[in-house]
Amino acid sequence: MISAAFCLALLGVENPGLSYGQAVGQEFGITKLLVDGRPVKISLDGISELPSGPSTIAFTCGSIRGVDAKTPPLRFRFKLVGYDSDWREVEAQMRVIFSFLDEEGNELSKIEFPVSGQTKGWTGNFQTSPLEHREETFVAPPQAHLLWITIVSAGSPLALGAIAVSDLVVRTAAATNGPELTLLDLNADSAGKINNEWMRDGLQTKMAQIREIGTKPRRNALVIVDDDPYGHAQWNTLKPKSPVIAPGQKLVVEWNQMFSIGLGAPSTIDYNDLPSGRYRLVIERLTMMGVPTGELSFLEVEIPFPFWKTHWFWWSVFFSVLVGLFLGHRYRAWRRLEAENRQLAQQQILERERIRIAQDIHDDLGAQVTQITLVSVLAERSVADAQVSQESFQRITELSRKLVASLYDTVWVVNPENDNLEAVGNYLCQMFNQLVSSAGLSCRLDVPALPSDLPFSSHQRHNLAMAVKEAANNIIKHARATEARLSIRLENSQLNISIEDDGIGFDPASVKRGSGMGNLSRRLEDVGGSAEVKSRPGAGTQVHLQMSISHENIRMADGTRSGGSSHPDSRRPESPTGT
Repeated sequence: MISAAFCLALLGVENPGLSYGQAVGQEFGITKLLVDGRPVKISLDGISELPSGPSTIAFTCGSIRGVDAKTPPLRFRFKLVGYDSDWREVEAQMRVIFSFLDEEGNELSKIEFPVSGQTKGWTGNFQTSPLEHREETFVAPPQAHLLWITIVSAGSPLALGAIAVSDLVVRTAAATNGPELTLLDLNADSAGKINNEWMRDGLQTKMAQIREIGTKPRRNALVIVDDDPYGHAQWNTLKPKSPVIAPGQKLVVEWNQMFSIGLGAPSTIDYNDLPSGRYRLVIERLTMMGVPTGELSFLEVEIPFPFWKTHWFWWSVFFSVLVGLFLGHRYRAWRRLEAENRQLAQQQILERERIRIAQDIHDDLGAQVTQITLVSVLAERSVADAQVSQESFQRITELSRKLVASLYDTVWVVNPENDNLEAVGNYLCQMFNQLVSSAGLSCRLDVPALPSDLPFSSHQRHNLAMAVKEAANNIIKHARATEARLSIRLENSQLNISIEDDGIGFDPASVKRGSGMGNLSRRLEDVGGSAEVKSRPGAGTQVHLQMSISHENIRMADGTRSGGSSHPDSRRPESPTGT
């Protein structure tokens, strides 16, 4: 039945689906689990999952019912499946002590030889287990007179198990001036003589016994079977019977021993820096002689892998890298496409500017040159008539001035040095003043200082200048005004231009939208602006032109300032007519 129970227990240990196990009515098991000093609840029907990367895991093993005077002593062994290669036992000690006494029986010093675990080949009883031989040499200290020998089980308070010592011999070392002397020989003593030379001591003297050990030959031995976790026993040589020694004498002691010693429960098993994984702690109850009983208890725990070592993390990293590469590729493609679109838009603007300049040269300048040619031919035919010739030459002079002015306007638009707001303001002021003054009207200009580092394209400059010129010509032709006013303001990235007169005004609702007003609106809309005309009969006319200074223009201006490049030439251009 014991073998069957043992086999069933082992099968339970190997069952990966069972996390915590103990037999019905079992009195010992795993009672507490601490991780880095903090308690963790023991799962009775599942795996106890621990925090990731624990420094210390402590399993407390002992009586399930608690410890009291009626609780039998518990000795056990353990193995952490997945980490330990063999069974282990919590270490405890018993000791063989050699004390040096002076002539008055006072202790001068002592030498201790602790033993723990169990001797090699231990079978669980004194008759079949092999003996282990031990030999030590030491020198008696000054004033030493007696060698007092003790065999004690009090090496640890909870030490449980058994120790047997036989064939204990104490002799002097061989010297040049004398032979070896045997001071004590336990092997030659009978049980009765041992009782005359040795005494039992400790809290539980009954645990100190004399037994025959071994088979060939059987011999008497001093034995301690410690089955009390709260008491100890010991063997001492009687002081009057202790070996007499001399100070400085070299002594040789040898004895045979067998033992099996462990720490009684409750006791704690510590594991430090366990790697991540699943483990099963198996504990098995032992007899006082260290014999396995087959009574098992086990607990399965799992230390999770850090998130950077899990499969899902690396899959996430893999997919994140793929998505990042894809998005990066798409972003670069989008940037290339955007750059190509900007370049294409710039090329289209440049192409439109070229076409416009060609049309201006062909239509305006060409027409004026044609008029000069015709008037020159008429002047040649009218050489005999002085008055007609004079009028022709005056006409040629006027047409030449207009031709130079038109040519100047074209050159001003094309010149990149005028691609800034200050140059635009200067040009508009001069052009407006020239047109209004030449018509005999009073001119008022309200234009504060404008920034010279805010870029303006030639297309924007041309449309804005033509709009202002259109408004000035309307005043000259239709307003019957005595005064014209031009105001330019830059407010919150908005360029506001106001053109007013004190003329007769008109009702905008009753006037058909002519080509002049239509051209004015189209020119402003072409550069992202707007035009508004306000007027009423007898109250003059106000033309408001508004254009947003785009963020792109502002970024270009910031780049110009931060880059340290020189500002465009903002000198006021000279009037083509000398005005």
